[in-house]
Amino acid sequence: FPGGLRVERYKGIYLFTDEAGRELRSDEVPGVRAARGEPVHAAPVVWHTPTGRYSLLVEAVPLPAQHGHPATVLLAHQDVSELRKTQAQLQHAVSLRDEFLAVASHELKTPLTPLQLKLQSLVKDARTAPSLEVLRERVVRTAETVSGQVRKMTALINDLLEVTQFTGPAAPLQLENVDLTTVVRGVVEQWRPQAAKAGCELVVEAAPGVVGHWDRHRLEQVTTSLLSNALKYGAGSPVTLRVEKTDGKARLTVKDEGIGIAPGALLTIFEKFTRAVSTRHYGGLGLGLFITRQIVEAHHGRLWAESEPGQGATFIVELPMTDSTI
Repeated sequence: FPGGLRVERYKGIYLFTDEAGRELRSDEVPGVRAARGEPVHAAPVVWHTPTGRYSLLVEAVPLPAQHGHPATVLLAHQDVSELRKTQAQLQHAVSLRDEFLAVASHELKTPLTPLQLKLQSLVKDARTAPSLEVLRERVVRTAETVSGQVRKMTALINDLLEVTQFTGPAAPLQLENVDLTTVVRGVVEQWRPQAAKAGCELVVEAAPGVVGHWDRHRLEQVTTSLLSNALKYGAGSPVTLRVEKTDGKARLTVKDEGIGIAPGALLTIFEKFTRAVSTRHYGGLGLGLFITRQIVEAHHGRLWAESEPGQGATFIVELPMTDSTI
């Protein structure tokens, strides 16, 4: 090799692995293969150096001795690191898409089954009810059930529409002076019936005067999303909502005492179509926290979660309290 580098030392100086991470044997290294007289064409390898790792496509050909020059090897390395990263991201996106389509299909069908059964039952009741009064009672019960299923489907469809809005150009915010405590208390009052059904006591600890230049409707969405998650995963235990000022920022904390979140999921739960629990036990499209984070970040705020499995979960929203140009 040029510079007196011996073949047996090549591997020790240049560490190569295949794309699966397996270290190449000396006789598998492209330069060594070329030195044996074997042409190498577009061989995929990963080159590990003190400054990082690089995905390469290697061309290597032996050059015979001629005109007084010793035999040598010509190597051409094409850096495809960025291409490999893009391919990995695309594969991940396809995997998320396929998972989402499966979940969306299931979730959108779920309300339709009881809806169809109730309507079939209503037709039967209309034919066999002994009196108009009995029929009227059955119609009212069926209408209440149907209304609940329609609301569920509407919420799922709204989530899909919200995702398309937040993945496109930045959604405009309707900014005004908003009292975060007032927003939180209003949402809590709306959710008390659902909390009672879930066996959850709602505790509000809210300081007065937590006012900022925000979008009231969007903050109601944020509070609703975090509260509904707390009721879903913390059923049977208290849920605490706290509003306070800290370091010149407004902070909303929603804490439940439910199943908790695995450490590896604390960041991924805010991604599109990502769920920290099985869809078999908990419904939904995996969009709520993604939408919530987009709203918070549109206000130049932060959203994060703190949790341990079996110890409940705490979601924290921080918002700037000064006027901002959004």
